[in-house]
Amino acid sequence: MRKNYAKTDNPITQVYGYIRDIRAGKRTTHKGRPIQLEKTTPFFCYIICDITEQIDEWADDAGFKKTPDGRGYYNFNENHNSYTEIIPFDKMLSDAQKRQMAFFEKLNLPSHPPPPQKSDCTK
Repeated sequence: MRKNYAKTDNPITQVYGYIRDIRAGKRTTHKGRPIQLEKTTPFFCYIICDITEQIDEWADDAGFKKTPDGRGYYNFNENHNSYTEIIPFDKMLSDAQKRQMAFFEKLNLPSHPPPPQKSDCTK
């Protein structure tokens, strides 16, 4: 629900900075181990944020294209060998719920847990 961003808060720039740091060996795993990868390793990056006028501007400046549904952006950056998507939080949540429902329907299971049953036991 963030509305205002400073220039230093540009999430696209932040993602590309992380890629540079990882490739340069400046980042480690959550256990402090070095991240080892090939120079050709591709990156798949996801920026989850509310789309504001500032995000629209940064996405446009970085050459991002609108997603087919018009709610987010995507781009492949050849310099970083990275595919990046900008996804609004509400869309991510909605898409996850749709996938969950489709999964449960395929298994012929209810998409929501059944209500608790009253026990026949008396104490």
